[in-house]
Amino acid sequence: MPMYPYITLSDDTLITHSHLINKDNGEKSVEVHFERPSKTNFLDSARCSLPSYEWIMRDGYTDEEIENFEQMLHHAAHIFFTFDHNVFEFNNFLASSFAFACPITRTVFRTLFLR
Repeated sequence: MPMYPYITLSDDTLITHSHLINKDNGEKSVEVHFERPSKTNFLDSARCSLPSYEWIMRDGYTDEEIENFEQMLHHAAHIFFTFDHNVFEFNNFLASSFAFACPITRTVFRTLFLR
């Protein structure tokens, strides 16, 4: 599943998110992924499914860090749904454009037009 960049934190944790996922029961969800370089694990990583806030994967992050991520997710969940929906629709519209397929170009586009 493609993941789209959201932000990089000061400890080099990269936060990315999936596109909107349509579940069989008609609900929409988004997966938010956290990862950072680690001296012991190669990468610390965690993934949370919204809107259930279920942690699908967790490796290397402390309980306190996971709690902080969850607080951030509770404050920003609406962004992942709104933000992603707009980008996903626009990506579908411009799917034939090679430049827009580039992750850097998508990030610049989001920064300039969708915030």
